[in-house]
Amino acid sequence: MSALAVCAFIGCSDDGRPPTYKVSGLVTLDGKPVEGALVSFMRTDNGPHNAVATTDASGKYELTTFESRDGAVEGSYNVTVTKYGKEKEVSPYEVGSENITIEEGDAEGYEDAYSKAMAGGTKGWKPPKTWNDVPDKYATSNTSGLSFDVAASKEPQTYDLPLTKK
Repeated sequence: MSALAVCAFIGCSDDGRPPTYKVSGLVTLDGKPVEGALVSFMRTDNGPHNAVATTDASGKYELTTFESRDGAVEGSYNVTVTKYGKEKEVSPYEVGSENITIEEGDAEGYEDAYSKAMAGGTKGWKPPKTWNDVPDKYATSNTSGLSFDVAASKEPQTYDLPLTKK
C-alpha cells in the first residue's frame, strides 16, 4: 500500500499532528441538559493530546484537541465533567465606603488585595464562594466512572453522558 493511500485511510496531516476523529455527545443531569459544562477526555496512558469541550444550551458537546471541534486522537480516555460557578468577586480592600470589583483576569490586582487581606489588613473579607453544579464525583477520573475509547473511524462517534445527582 502506498504512503499516500495509508495517509488517506488513517487521516495523516501535513502538520505532523496525529489524526483526530469526531466525537460528540449530550450531557444531561437527571435527564435535563447541562449548559456550560466542561467535558474533559484525558488519555489513560498519560500521553499528550487530551481533548475538551464545553456544552451548549442543549447540553451538546463536540471535542477539540488541536482546532475547534476537530475531535480526539485515537485511544482510551477517562472522562470528567464539571461546571463551576463563583460569586461575584469583590476586592478585599475598600476605598472610602465603596468596595472595588476586581475585573476577571486581573491577577495582579487580585494578588495584591488578597495578600493584604490575608495579612489581616482587611476586616471581614472572605474569598468568594465557588461551587460545582455537577456532582463532585464527576470532577475526577478516579470517581467519575466515565471512560471512552476513540476509534480510528471516518464515522462520527457519540458518547452521551447521562449524569445523576445520586
